[in-house]
Amino acid sequence: MMHARGLFGRGEKPRRVMKYWLVNAALHLLVWSLLAAVVRGGEGNAVAAAVLIALSAAGLAGTFVLARFGYARGVQPGLLAWLQAWPVILSVAAAYAIVPEVRAALLPLPVVAVMFCSFGMTRPQGARVAVAVTLVLGLAMLALSLRNPAVFVPAHELFHFGILAGMLAATAFLTGEFQKLRARLHEQKEEMQLALGKISLIATLDELTDLPNRRHMKEIIANEVERNLSVGKSLCLVLIDIDFFKNINDSYGHNVGDQVLRAFADRAAAALRTSDVIARWGGEEFLLLLPATDEAAADLVLRRLREQVNGLRVDGLPDALTITFSAGMAWLTPGISVNEAITQADRAMYRSKQQGRNASRVFNAQVDGDVTPPAYAETTQLNLLASTPAPDLSDVAILVVEDDDLQREVMLVLLQELGARHPLFAHDGHSALVQLANAARPVQVVITDLNMPGMDGIEFIRQLGESRAAVSIVLMSAVNNTVLKGVEKVAQAHGLALLGVLPKPVRRRDLARVLAAFTAAPQPAPGKGVATFEQFSAEELQQALANREFEPFFQPKVSLQTGTIKGYEALARWRRPGLGIISPGSFIGVMEQSALIDELTYVMLDKSVAACSQWQSLGLDYGVSINVSVLTLSQPDCAQRVLRIVKDHGVDPSLVTIEMTESSTDATGLKTVLANLSRLRINGFGLSIDDYGTGYSSMDRLARIAFTELKIDQSFVAEAQTNASAMAIMQSSVSVAKVLHLVSVAEGVETKAQWDLVRGTGCELAQGYFISRPVEACAVPGMALEWLTRIQAGDVQTMDILIDG
Repeated sequence: MMHARGLFGRGEKPRRVMKYWLVNAALHLLVWSLLAAVVRGGEGNAVAAAVLIALSAAGLAGTFVLARFGYARGVQPGLLAWLQAWPVILSVAAAYAIVPEVRAALLPLPVVAVMFCSFGMTRPQGARVAVAVTLVLGLAMLALSLRNPAVFVPAHELFHFGILAGMLAATAFLTGEFQKLRARLHEQKEEMQLALGKISLIATLDELTDLPNRRHMKEIIANEVERNLSVGKSLCLVLIDIDFFKNINDSYGHNVGDQVLRAFADRAAAALRTSDVIARWGGEEFLLLLPATDEAAADLVLRRLREQVNGLRVDGLPDALTITFSAGMAWLTPGISVNEAITQADRAMYRSKQQGRNASRVFNAQVDGDVTPPAYAETTQLNLLASTPAPDLSDVAILVVEDDDLQREVMLVLLQELGARHPLFAHDGHSALVQLANAARPVQVVITDLNMPGMDGIEFIRQLGESRAAVSIVLMSAVNNTVLKGVEKVAQAHGLALLGVLPKPVRRRDLARVLAAFTAAPQPAPGKGVATFEQFSAEELQQALANREFEPFFQPKVSLQTGTIKGYEALARWRRPGLGIISPGSFIGVMEQSALIDELTYVMLDKSVAACSQWQSLGLDYGVSINVSVLTLSQPDCAQRVLRIVKDHGVDPSLVTIEMTESSTDATGLKTVLANLSRLRINGFGLSIDDYGTGYSSMDRLARIAFTELKIDQSFVAEAQTNASAMAIMQSSVSVAKVLHLVSVAEGVETKAQWDLVRGTGCELAQGYFISRPVEACAVPGMALEWLTRIQAGDVQTMDILIDG
């Protein structure tokens, strides 16, 4: 059997072809036996029987040749089975016609042949065989009736023929079913083998690096121990730990950390000999198995590995990483178990870390026996291949905002060590703003804490952003990374240059890294950029008014329900030649003290209404709000001048809103103020009480003045998420607005969280950097289009816009 199988070839299909031929041969032998029995009984023609046997034997031999060479030439097993069935079918038909006495015994044989062959046939092939057999045997019966009518009994023969036809029809149907079942079983077998293969891979390989995992490595070591130690060969185990890996995760994220592990694994595998095995042991640890290796050879392998992993490049990082590792070596000997050897390598590795890292060490029982691996993770600063140069801080003006005395002393020591000369210090945001305003030289870098009494770091950052201060920011805090990342986004939203974020306690290396980013960047030339906190004289301001250097910048007010822009607030800015844009904090106070505020108000009103008129001509139906000082409103001709300016530009007064701070309603000359406000309201102007909640006015004052809008101060918006009192004031302000039928506006909405919070209170409009920074009049159409695009795109990932349809 084995020899015959080899004639057809090896595999499942050759075995099937061989099986069909053996079935064919068995059927031929059965026919021959029946013929011989009949001849010996004296009932048959011996010569005819002998001729028939000889012919069928030749046919059987022919089927062997057909099967052998047909399969070799690519003929399908099903077709070969069909062709092999014909000799036995013809033999039975001939025997049936020549020796009628054996027809009852020979009649089922074609069915048996077809049944065996059907396992390799399709249903159409089985049907063709069934039809062919039926026709052949029908012709044999016809020949018998013509040759010897005496022995032919029509009813008897037709009965047998009918049974045969039915059996063959059933066989043709079952042929396809058997083949389908066989195909399904084969597919299930392949799927099971594939699933088992995947399970085997999962059970033995590390998912991230595709290296053997800890469990599989132990099996490999056990096999190598059995192979090597029995013949006196040594086995070296090396435990490797990537240095400073925690800093990679903390500084760049776990995605970058995963890329480093994969790259390290790939390079390590390329550096090893073919007999060596590396596995991921856990975290940033890898275990090497070095068969037949002494200490010198192991050192050579590790030296080659260090060269391979130096200078890894990772997607998302501009510089290559200098990756170092600490390694401990131990040898498996007949008296030491695998676990003991791994423990020894672990202790040697941690000893090399204690001695400075980036080194390899062989376990020494006398020195390393008492080493206990530390429970804490490394926090030493990550090194870059393109090493960061030490920052030159000798000419950099630095202000540190920190409320803790000890932390201020630490920062002073660190900055002096880095070369900073006379850094400034402030204990909270208020004192920091004073320092910025009174500094002998402009401050360039502000390092600020977040959790401070009085004005905290977030409010300080907001005011810096409002003032357009030309400073770079470094954030530091002991809060978790998630909070720091959120504050980082707030600083960026205010347009501040953020150098980095420092977790507390601040380390010298971290501080040097973020300050190096400042010294490495090109700094603006003197006289360029943005001037802030500078106090100007009344004469300078009067000259600027005469030159019409003051301009309105516009910030939109947006519906919290639909996202549509309802109007713009005009905010005063001074475009001073040579100094850029100056914020109002540098000139409003002096103007109020020197009676220049009235002229500024009318200049701002004139330019704002002119911009509104231009928007109308472009088809933009936007109103404008102008801040008017109570000192201006206390002038008897205020309302008349406002009406004249608006009419001169052809703007409907209903598109203009006069904003007045709540605290201003307690100023002297209240009767004149009320008269001017009433006259403006009668003429269709809107009236807004600004910074509601920060002054001392009463509900009675709100009821007496015909306000149309109530603006909630941004301080309550900023604190509402964490301060229950601020949240209660904001909610009550919205309720007051609803009771008095006023439009409620939340100022200072700077984040999506604040947008969602304010929207949840039922407030109608929002204003703040989350929507847009203040822009020049010519930029308003583009800004409006950008806002509309943000709404239509629904880009919540980058804009985080929440709009109800």
